[in-house]
Amino acid sequence: MVTDNRNAYTPPRGGISEILLPPREDGPDTPTLQQNDEMVAATLVAIENGNLTPLVKEELKYTINARRSAQGKGELRVQFTEPEAAVLTPEEEQKVERRRQQNKLAARRFREKNRELGLQLTKKSKTLESQNVRLMNEIRKLERERHALRQQLQEHSKHCLYNTT
Repeated sequence: MVTDNRNAYTPPRGGISEILLPPREDGPDTPTLQQNDEMVAATLVAIENGNLTPLVKEELKYTINARRSAQGKGELRVQFTEPEAAVLTPEEEQKVERRRQQNKLAARRFREKNRELGLQLTKKSKTLESQNVRLMNEIRKLERERHALRQQLQEHSKHCLYNTT
């Protein structure tokens, strides 16, 4: 029978302590009432959530216990206990706070450095773009001058008495 406290399957956490029970007398393949309840609860959770993990875990536990019982070994029960919450000493708390402050300052310096680098790159980019425009204008001016000089040379070569061509 499923009780109300089994509505949600929670996976075991924390430390593990094993309890060995004597081999069962009714045969290795006969599940206990607790195993039945656990399997039913896991099945209901699997159906409800669409997650088969709790059901697979219960089936594996049942299979392991059945094999142990078949070998004449006692039933293996695993109990999980919640780990104790770590309590920091005042020195450790100060150390953690100091690290947080150092990390905050380092992050601020990093962001500032990246912002400065971005500004420098933007400034350099604008300088290079203006230099590029200036050089393109100079190229066009020199091309016009070359064209004019070639025209003068052609005009002169038509009238020149010392034509070498």
